Amino acid sequence: SFTITFPAPPSTPSLTVTALSHNTIEITYGVSSYGSPSTGTLKLYGDTGETPTTEIDGINTTGSKKYIFTDLEPSTTYYFKATAKNTKMSASSSTKSATTASEPSFYVPVNGVAKKAVKLYCSVNGKTKLVEKLYGSVNGETKQVL
Repeated sequence: SFTITFPAPPSTPSLTVTALSHNTIEITYGVSSYGSPSTGTLKLYGDTGETPTTEIDGINTTGSKKYIFTDLEPSTTYYFKATAKNTKMSASSSTKSATTASEPSFYVPVNGVAKKAVKLYCSVNGKTKLVEKLYGSVNGETKQVL
């Protein structure tokens, strides 16, 4: 007696894409099974074109992974897709997209060289406001700097 094992495709990868700011997008992607054979790879593809072909990241375990893209262009749509493969078959997520926000504009009015203090204003969606608190990150720790 013998057993015949037929190949099975991986599960369809999960993919969540969220724009966080004018230059940052967060992605969570994963796969619950590589099918049969039970080992494989999961690759993340991304691009500014509607058919992402640039390989960005990859894992060879089941479960999910979070990836944060920074230094992206403002007001730009980015497209992503995840593809799981075993040695025989593959499965892909649908293509998902996120558009980064427009870049905030800042200006600092200085009315003379002798001034010892300046005011920082922020204009978002056409409204100008005085910045009351400003935070910065040093060695991974966020602190108020203004």
